[in-house]
Amino acid sequence: MRPLAAIVALLAAVLLGSLPEPAGSLGNDLIANAVVVSTSPAVFDFDTSNYNAQPDPNDPEVECGSASAGLKQQSHTAWFTFTPITPGSFRASTAGSDGVDTVLALWTASGNNVGTLIYCNEVVASTANPRPTHAQIPAADSHEPPALVAGQKYYLEVMSYGATPGGPVRLSVDYSGLLAEHPVPIVTSIGPGGAPVGASTTSLAIAGSGFVAGAKVQFGATELTPSAIAGDELTVNLPANLLAAEANFEVTVTNPAPGGGVSGALTFVIYPAPSVVAMEPQNVLLGSGAVTVFLVGAGFRDGISSAMLAGQLRALTVTSSTTAEVAILASDSLVAGQLSLVVTNQAGGGEPAASAPRPLLVRSPFDTNCSGDIGASDAHHLLRVMAGLSQVLPGCPLGIAEDALLAAVLEIRRTVAGLE
Repeated sequence: MRPLAAIVALLAAVLLGSLPEPAGSLGNDLIANAVVVSTSPAVFDFDTSNYNAQPDPNDPEVECGSASAGLKQQSHTAWFTFTPITPGSFRASTAGSDGVDTVLALWTASGNNVGTLIYCNEVVASTANPRPTHAQIPAADSHEPPALVAGQKYYLEVMSYGATPGGPVRLSVDYSGLLAEHPVPIVTSIGPGGAPVGASTTSLAIAGSGFVAGAKVQFGATELTPSAIAGDELTVNLPANLLAAEANFEVTVTNPAPGGGVSGALTFVIYPAPSVVAMEPQNVLLGSGAVTVFLVGAGFRDGISSAMLAGQLRALTVTSSTTAEVAILASDSLVAGQLSLVVTNQAGGGEPAASAPRPLLVRSPFDTNCSGDIGASDAHHLLRVMAGLSQVLPGCPLGIAEDALLAAVLEIRRTVAGLE
């Protein structure tokens, strides 16, 4: 059972007309609470079911449509206001307000109240077009829309016809001029954030807010015109000549006057393809553990260069634009064979630019000629070393622990000789 205080409060709300407004209400029953229209085109969905709960003595009497009806004081009034900053033509419609018979009136403002009635319309009901009907300004699409003056404040009144009830209303507004100054655009991301040197024409998507018709993109020192502006995304094509050399370009968006301005900048990276001309070691012994491979080449860039060994990402440390180090894991040397090492540059989701693959051989100690497997020639070389006829392992570049291997083989030879 409800507490007595709650029941009293509910009865008071009913008697005093202060019931909470239904979901979808804009709270613009009073002209003093008129909703400001600042963008065009714009659509407002709201509910006027409870708008008569706040009768406004300042609501003007209007008569349009069927004059014989004599219905000057409308009901369930909602108010909107705007002040154009450039001249233009005005259109409005309540098409889509199913079940609500609407009237539209456009007024000049006089202070905080209405001044002169400019246009009033409600679609006259007929057999072919029974009530409820929507309203529109101008009365027909073929009619000339009212021309509005820059700097003049206007009120748009949306009403229910006569004493008909309120309900869900859809108001569409379209003004050919500007209703407010252009905002300063905001850029939150660009995609891609980079491209390789020599890339072809690239489509750049810029996400953010506040993009308006006439906006321009500044790509470094070059001004570009967007190919499309749709909501919170702008698209521009970067011509190939801007991507011909390594560089970092600041990307901004500029909205035109009135108002407008320049967004904050994000960086677009044009990166080279790396190259590896030498690496040390070129081979590692089977089971030799983790090692560091030193690279010499060009185009290494901190933050955008990465290394892949046999298709697996490996830690790359860039020490200069021409030198880098790759961390080889112990697990990489567990199986004999040839592994492909590739260095790739990529920034911001742009196309990858990769070096030519370089082979890294994981070999058995008995693979003396770096062939990748063990054959008769390897056994022959080892026997020659053990017999003291050779001091080196021929045909194989110096690898990790090669000196230790040679020392071990020579020690075996000396041991064998001592037993004889």
